[in-house]
Amino acid sequence: MAVLGLIWMPAPFTVFAVAELTALVVLTPAGLMGLNDSTPTPGGRAAMAALGALSTGIAFAVFITLICRGGAARASVTVYLVPVVASVIGAGVPCAVFR
Repeated sequence: MAVLGLIWMPAPFTVFAVAELTALVVLTPAGLMGLNDSTPTPGGRAAMAALGALSTGIAFAVFITLICRGGAARASVTVYLVPVVASVIGAGVPCAVFR
């Protein structure tokens, strides 16, 4: 168990929290520089929030649970499934528009 603030968290959660905070600090300047060149629509913002909160958030929670229950070696196998699932979904969506 590791301490994050005053809350006791499992060690994998702490590792992911530090990784996410590091990514936030490193990538925020690039995002702010590109902000002037974009005009996001309300629908685009809603889609981005849904993908970030639902897809990524749930995936991290499930991945951390897998690490805690099965260990890091078994949980890392799921990383190999991401390209396969993405390829199947990409090939199965006929209405994709490329610009």
